[in-house]
Amino acid sequence: MPTDSLSCSGGEAGKISAEQRRRINAILDDNQVMTLATNRPDGWPQATPVNYLHNGGLLYFVVARNSQKLANIQQDGRVSITVGGARKSQTSGLSIAAMVTEVTEGEQIAQLNTLLWNTPAGKAYSPHPGANSIAVLKATPRIISLIDYALPPGQAQTILIEEPGSRGAISGW
Repeated sequence: MPTDSLSCSGGEAGKISAEQRRRINAILDDNQVMTLATNRPDGWPQATPVNYLHNGGLLYFVVARNSQKLANIQQDGRVSITVGGARKSQTSGLSIAAMVTEVTEGEQIAQLNTLLWNTPAGKAYSPHPGANSIAVLKATPRIISLIDYALPPGQAQTILIEEPGSRGAISGW
């Protein structure tokens, strides 16, 4: 599969073009469910669909506190995420390598709830589970592959996103 890598040979991140940013956001806007793959303690991957909210280049989602997903993420925050397949984005999708951390600050959770309930996607989160039984998680993308099957043979553009504050950093997209 051809790849137009935006990462330099030295591992520095490239600039995300306005068109790439538009396409990534269009795919994220068009879909409400992502597949989240975590690393289980026995080494096997575990992939499950979860609803998500995206804001400022970050993906937010909730999981049950007693779930295998949360246990896996607490052991190893590296995840793989796929998004795509909705009506408008049938021929395009995203494959994302990300780091996941828990959102624990009450004010940030309140802001996310306000953002969520003011979007059409907010209905996907209903009924909302009780606060004590869930964890709010944030996925920070490190690598994004933008895949387009309308361009034979399924062309991908791979975008390396560095950690904030590091050399070549890109904040959000």
